[in-house]
Amino acid sequence: SVLAKDVKVVAITGTNGKTTCARMIEEAFAKQGKRYFSNRSGANLIDGITTEFVINSSLSGKCRCDYAVIECDEAASVKVFRQMQPAVIVVTNLFRDQLDRFGTLSNTRESIKTAILSNMPDNMTCFIADALFPGLFDIVHGQRSGIPKKPDPTAVRMLCDELGVTPDECLYVGDSGVDMQTGHNSGIVSVGVTWGFRGADELRENGADHLVDTAEALLGLIM
Repeated sequence: SVLAKDVKVVAITGTNGKTTCARMIEEAFAKQGKRYFSNRSGANLIDGITTEFVINSSLSGKCRCDYAVIECDEAASVKVFRQMQPAVIVVTNLFRDQLDRFGTLSNTRESIKTAILSNMPDNMTCFIADALFPGLFDIVHGQRSGIPKKPDPTAVRMLCDELGVTPDECLYVGDSGVDMQTGHNSGIVSVGVTWGFRGADELRENGADHLVDTAEALLGLIM
């Protein structure tokens, strides 16, 4: 993350077409005279990508280029993107591939853990989630006795423990000012979706780190 902090990263991930897509982006950068580097060697896991950043940085850790075009293995993308914080993410596709590594296609999706936390009563929250999103979320919690409501961070921290993750590995996605406050109080990057309960102004005023207008934009932040 230190090596990538001053670099605008265009990250490409997916099962097929990563190299072709990367070469197209490189050609566009070259024609515009942009200073960039890429991981043409094909090393698209975190160790190889880190090596490319080191090669293209000074001894003080300052990158010599303004842009990076990085191909990334789809199974490694969550971990890698968290470190690089790409300006742009291109997802080509996800196919069933290399069963010895991934098992089935669902394994890639299952590497991203998801949960719901609501201030509505717990039984109602679980009923609605099961009716509308059966099997989609790993954990669903509503308001439970003895646990403070949002924006208090207690329930979020308990969720992190249940999922086996730390706050810096998470995104808090919500549609209200209370949600943005909860993310902030929990030390989690907050993402406000503008198609929900409240509008962009309330989300922004309550500290949203990101605002997204589409599900596709949200996917870009998650990946």
